[in-house]
Amino acid sequence: MGEITYEMKDLAYCYRIIEVPTDLLSLSADNTRWLSEVENCKVRKMDAMFNAAYFALNLCDNMQGCGGANHTPCLQRKILDYFSGVDNADFCKKIGQSSPFLRADLKVFLQSNSHARFTPRAVARVMHGIASPAYPSTAWSKTHFWGRYTHIDFKEVMEAAKEELKNFVGKDTL
Repeated sequence: MGEITYEMKDLAYCYRIIEVPTDLLSLSADNTRWLSEVENCKVRKMDAMFNAAYFALNLCDNMQGCGGANHTPCLQRKILDYFSGVDNADFCKKIGQSSPFLRADLKVFLQSNSHARFTPRAVARVMHGIASPAYPSTAWSKTHFWGRYTHIDFKEVMEAAKEELKNFVGKDTL
């Protein structure tokens, strides 16, 4: 059995293998699965917060003591629903799942930034206008692709970027 720890270093997470396991691929797969679960949990929490705010600002019927800028009662109700396991997200404006221009834009972005080594997540972050230590907004916000696809689901952008990266890398190896 292996052991792994993480620490914050230069504004990024760094993982260090403390004890090398006999099956490093299993450790990597387990770590990837765990991080994916953490990410999904965080996204659900952000969605719940957004849904509560959206409801309060756009759909509240002012029947529960709300009025004007005061939406404490309906926000409290949404928070209680969240902790009770009630899912009332049907009303929320759903984020787009696709765009006819996404793949073409990804191709152009990758070709015009062929000097950079991207992961699908890094490309999706640029397309959503989300800075990271490796791709800071001071440098990458200058590209017209920065934040261009905030209306498209992040995972969809990441999947499309994954496919375009496969195509892009494949051309270099032929």
